[in-house]
Amino acid sequence: MSATAPAFPSARVVWRGRVGVAAMTVARFALAIGMMPYGISKLFDLQFEVSASTYAKPLGAALGTTLTWAFLGYSPAFQFLLGVCEFVPAILLLFARTRRLGAVLLFPVLFSVALINYFLDLWPSTRVISAVLLALNIFLLLYDARLYLGFLSRLLEPPEPVVNRKLRIAGKLTALLTGALALGWFAMSIHEAVATQLDPIRDFIGQRQINRSGSWIIDSMRISGATQSAVTNVSLYFDFNKQCKLEGSSDRESGWFEANATTRTFRIRQLNWGTANRLDIAGTYRVEGNEMVLNGRAGAEDAELVLHRDRWGRHK
Repeated sequence: MSATAPAFPSARVVWRGRVGVAAMTVARFALAIGMMPYGISKLFDLQFEVSASTYAKPLGAALGTTLTWAFLGYSPAFQFLLGVCEFVPAILLLFARTRRLGAVLLFPVLFSVALINYFLDLWPSTRVISAVLLALNIFLLLYDARLYLGFLSRLLEPPEPVVNRKLRIAGKLTALLTGALALGWFAMSIHEAVATQLDPIRDFIGQRQINRSGSWIIDSMRISGATQSAVTNVSLYFDFNKQCKLEGSSDRESGWFEANATTRTFRIRQLNWGTANRLDIAGTYRVEGNEMVLNGRAGAEDAELVLHRDRWGRHK
């Protein structure tokens, strides 16, 4: 009785298998790295910023992008939870052992994001990015479709072992280093953006610019001792993009401001205060509860501005 010859996979089958594994690996790393900045920005409570002056506009005049940002960013806890739902699956995708779980957990999140982006008419680039990320997620799910359908209990099983021990070690180190480097880079980038852009002006715009944070009422304004009645009890808005606006002013009539929370100094540039010319005011400020007093110079004249917060809500 002759022994049956062992059946070996053809070269074409082996080649297709290698291409599939390579495509899957590229897709999961691309999806993980693509999702990390969105997850981290939400964990740091940064993504859904809405400028103070926006809240002065009628609801019907607000764009869909503004309404969406104001809704999603209303609750810091909700935004943090969204960040967890995006960041954790992205981390899982970096490791071969947990990539399947990451793909499964990320799908409902990305599907919801894509629906919001398209049906609420967000920016074209945002819609394209969400569609690409969702397509990568679907590809990863289809790659393991048989496993998901037939063996749901084996989602966390280890991948097929690599015979070569050095290759196994190299693969694990690569996954660890990729995740650590990506996480470190994104965290440093976000921290730098916050530290250099938002922290110096926190006294003016609040900790989170939502629920009218950054909206002020002018109690009084004096230039060389003379009260400027034209701006008394008028709303003044300081936005996170360093624009400032008086009530009813358009973008063309808005000015700019700079501040340094460490030295308590400020500068307001090119704002029309209802005077004949636009004034630049620079000097120092102090915060007393819900009131802020700015003392400085407007050209060659002394200037004093007294403001109080206008309905900042619970986010200070």
